[in-house]
Amino acid sequence: MNASVIQGMVNIVDVCIDANMFLPSVGDMVKGQLLDGGIEITAMPNDRMNGVTYKYAKNKIYIDGVKLAKQVFIYDFKDIRRRIFDRDPIKDVMKTELMNIFGTVFYYGVFAFNRYNRGELIRFDDVRKWYFEFMYRCIYEGTGQLTTVSRKAAALWYTPFLHIILEIIEIPTYHGYLFTSKDVDKMAYLFNKIHIDTLTTLDKLDIDQPSLDSYKTWFLKFNDEYKKCFKVQGYRIDSITPDTLKVDNEFEIITYDGLKNAYQTLCPTVDVIKNRLPSPLLRELFITAEPLAQSCYAATIKEKIHAYPEWQKIIAKGLSFLTGR
Repeated sequence: MNASVIQGMVNIVDVCIDANMFLPSVGDMVKGQLLDGGIEITAMPNDRMNGVTYKYAKNKIYIDGVKLAKQVFIYDFKDIRRRIFDRDPIKDVMKTELMNIFGTVFYYGVFAFNRYNRGELIRFDDVRKWYFEFMYRCIYEGTGQLTTVSRKAAALWYTPFLHIILEIIEIPTYHGYLFTSKDVDKMAYLFNKIHIDTLTTLDKLDIDQPSLDSYKTWFLKFNDEYKKCFKVQGYRIDSITPDTLKVDNEFEIITYDGLKNAYQTLCPTVDVIKNRLPSPLLRELFITAEPLAQSCYAATIKEKIHAYPEWQKIIAKGLSFLTGR
């Protein structure tokens, strides 16, 4: 790909660093990988995911060179006006699709981090808060909005749940494993073990019988809705609305409000669901990197990523693992 496009992208990264859009460590890593080939500009068009893909087999991020060249040209074309009117260059960056491209690169940076730092994200407080809140909202809806049993059960569920999806689903995915119905059955077996342990603990805490019965009903519904999600993981959807869950998939306990509340716990400055990168339905239930990756994408395209320096450190570390020339 034309070296001028790469240099143009490097120049724009410098503009973003100077404007404190993101940390120098992130910008320097993006520039370094652009020059070293860990982020490769291709001549092949790519209409999906803002023209950006991450291929696990090669451990590289690929950007559609035609799309990128167009956005760099649009930015450069405004340079004369910027000089005349002393206009903030960041405003011109935001008027292109460059932030969508940056956001998608950052999204995949989180995935690369989790791939090469096995289990590190499930110890990250922000990720743990997301999963606790999500499990709490699910149990709350499934138990007829019983607060006490929902909070106690969520506290007992979310940590083993994170470990199960990381080991059984996420890590094999990074190595190209394709899942079958046997894997769904294995997940159901492991979830049942969490359920039994939770039920035993709740009983020792003197939770009343009607609440325990409500929790049991929740578990049956959760298993059913989880299996529905599993079947559609090969298909990306552009957006999620209340009807996506309640009407299209007939979910009862996995709700739009529950998902939204979980994301507000993680990223209060941006509506992540409305600014999500297209991905399979509720991929968060299968990939532990997804909530943070989606939040990084949404925060980037809405000029809020500067407010999350710890996330940026994860992105920079993840990008450093990409395979160059």
